[in-house]
Parts: sequence; structure tokens; C-alpha cells
Amino acid sequence: HGGAVGYKFTSENRRQIVQVRANAIAFSQLAPYPGGDGFRDTFSPLWHRFKAMAKPKRVRRVGLRCINRIQIPLPLIDFA
Repeated sequence: HGGAVGYKFTSENRRQIVQVRANAIAFSQLAPYPGGDGFRDTFSPLWHRFKAMAKPKRVRRVGLRCINRIQIPLPLIDFA
């Protein structure tokens, strides 16, 4: 305890975030989303750099989540 658990890097426009720990890397992108090829093109160099530094023996999980926010004008008169 007392040391850093991981690191968080944010792009200048604050739309991309990379979180790195000794055993994990996570990439987040805020809207508008670049699509699958855009994610791959952005994340690929990050993955290769992480792989070279952390030297993971295996990959247990790869995931892609798109979380959208739906803006609903208020007051909401009829939820149906």
C-alpha cells in the first residue's frame, strides 16, 4: 500500500482515456465514437506499447462497450 496502483492518461481534448496497471490496460473514448476500425487504429499502438512493457503471458479478456446517454427533455409528462 501507499504506492500507485496504476496510471491514467487523458488526451488533450479529454475524449480519450487510457488506464494502465501492471496486469491490465483499459481504453475509453467519449462520443462521438470512431467506430470499430477507429477504436482498433487508436488502441493498437497502445496495446503494443503495453505488451512490450508489461510482457503479459496471456490475455484473459478483450471487450468493447459502447455506453450511450439518451437525453430526455424534462419535465417528463408521460413515461409510456
